[in-house]
Amino acid sequence: MAVIMRPRPEQVRKAVALLYLAVAIGFAKALVPYGHSANQVYASYDYAISAGIFALLAFLARKILGGSNRARIGYFVFFVVGVLLSAPFFVVEFPSLPAEDVYRIAQFAIQLAAVWLLLTRPAKSWFIDGRKRL
Repeated sequence: MAVIMRPRPEQVRKAVALLYLAVAIGFAKALVPYGHSANQVYASYDYAISAGIFALLAFLARKILGGSNRARIGYFVFFVVGVLLSAPFFVVEFPSLPAEDVYRIAQFAIQLAAVWLLLTRPAKSWFIDGRKRL
């Protein structure tokens, strides 16, 4: 059976570009020295976890560009879980770490815009209806 691929909407290209930008901002944020991590072991652990997260998010962005609906839903789930887990820390640390918070706010806004683009039409219908069998 042949698979017909509908053309990728421009909205998907923009969303994936935003996802890559969010990964780049996260990488830049990770390079900002930790004011609250005096212990080098914890800083190294943070860097290792961050590298794994960057790799996962870049992989999902690549799969989204390829038309994977699972990657799109997976990114949305990771986004929601990340917001829920980081919100309490953001509220507590906001007054003490203004440089990191600028990165966090920018990254959140960019990711929110990308998720919005991926979950609304025409991108939504491209992922769901994109592959028609002959």
